Amino acid sequence: MNSLDSDLTPLRVVPFAEDVLIDYIRFKTGWYERNEVAEKSQLTYLSKYLKVDHIDAHSMIFENEYIDRHYLEDYSEYYARCFAEYPRVCSRVHFFRKKFSEHDFLEWTQCGDKEKIRDALGEYLGFIVIRPLPHTFLARVCIKPYGELTSAPESYKLILEQQSVSLFGISLEVGTAAFLEQDKVVAACATSALWSLLAASKHISSEMIPSPSTITKIATDSHIGDHRTFPSKGLTGPQVLSVIKAFNM
Repeated sequence: MNSLDSDLTPLRVVPFAEDVLIDYIRFKTGWYERNEVAEKSQLTYLSKYLKVDHIDAHSMIFENEYIDRHYLEDYSEYYARCFAEYPRVCSRVHFFRKKFSEHDFLEWTQCGDKEKIRDALGEYLGFIVIRPLPHTFLARVCIKPYGELTSAPESYKLILEQQSVSLFGISLEVGTAAFLEQDKVVAACATSALWSLLAASKHISSEMIPSPSTITKIATDSHIGDHRTFPSKGLTGPQVLSVIKAFNM
């Protein structure tokens, strides 16, 4: 990799740049075809989104070993039994509007005052969780919405939830709705849409949000005989409805 060491430390601070993010994802997922990663539509959209003038990301913090509860459940349901060996640990990338270096960040953390550290970091723009899977690596995505959306007219309502994050003990928040990319194995498109719906619901605490594989199992268990659970080929209308009913929505 050009701008990242092959032996990454638990934390890395770098300037926001699309090329650096692409290389990091290639390294963490084992998807080595650079052109394919760079042309992935969700990643292209995310990079453009973060460059918009009133979002304007300048710094990234890489958490190189992040335990994601939902991915661990999905891993135990499917990936642990695959012939290919998939890692169990995810990574997480945080985005900030302010420019700062790794030296700055480490210096700030030494003061021990977490309120001062938050102030020093500046505006928090959100994060993405990267599953160690090629092609479908975007797990939870929580990014600050466009300013125009937050001042929405009465014709529609923007669903926002405060997403709380602990970055090495520093509490951060971003008001957004979480997105999840379908992985086409434990979570096809309908499962991912249901996960986003449940994650945005005020009726369910963040600790109770089910993993994608759990959502698929709830849907298929109520319709035994339709098809095998994993890999998932998608959900039928009645299966989607059964998940919504299971969570009293």
